[in-house]
Amino acid sequence: MNNRQRNIIWYLTLADGPMTSDELARTLGVSSRTIKSDMTSVVAQELEANGARLISRRNRGYSIQIIDNEKFQTLYTLISMKTGRFSAVN
Repeated sequence: MNNRQRNIIWYLTLADGPMTSDELARTLGVSSRTIKSDMTSVVAQELEANGARLISRRNRGYSIQIIDNEKFQTLYTLISMKTGRFSAVN
């Protein structure tokens, strides 16, 4: 997983609601096509392997559903350390 993909998970975790690929693209300085590619190729797989699920709703955006809080917290802590950002997740 590269830094951009870690940042996608970071922003989705902290978002108040779903984020569109356009919103993520503007935030990260890439195209929405890049975001969509990351979502299907890496982000969804990484979340599934770490106790969460990527939810995609047409015209609403992406969000994360946490299934196993303990497993997801481990991923979130790793992402926080690698991105240099620290914030608690409930």
